[in-house]
Amino acid sequence: MFAACPRGTSPNRINLKAEPATGLRLRRQYANVTPGYHMNKDHWNTVRLDGSVPREVIKGMLEESYRLVVASLPAAQQRAPAGS
Repeated sequence: MFAACPRGTSPNRINLKAEPATGLRLRRQYANVTPGYHMNKDHWNTVRLDGSVPREVIKGMLEESYRLVVASLPAAQQRAPAGS
């Protein structure tokens, strides 16, 4: 899992994995990036999707989260097609 979106929240939120230093920097830079709700607070951030965090920043966070999760998989699973 590289992203989690709780249902029924307004505004919407997303939990994304990050390197601890990156997560801390983003939390300091954006008020709506907070420690991951119900997640390991060193490695996960919750982003409130209300338009205050630029789309490009969120896109970069999504890409980093995916990269971190894939890098933690065994090599055979990293190479396997999605859904395998």
